[in-house]
Amino acid sequence: MEDPRVVHRLPSRYWNRFRLVRANTEDGLLWFYLWECRSCGQRIKPNTAGAQAHVAKHVREKGAA
Repeated sequence: MEDPRVVHRLPSRYWNRFRLVRANTEDGLLWFYLWECRSCGQRIKPNTAGAQAHVAKHVREKGAA
């Protein structure tokens, strides 16, 4: 697990799609940051590749509808 004291900043290009949320581990002893999708509420690990894939999923779904 990553060090919870490290701040994972949300890149400005994702500000309109995600928000940075803090979560606890199951035992409640540690906390860490996740990116939460503003449209569906799914939480992903902080990385741009995962965010790009998640945004692409929403774009595909919107195009298919």
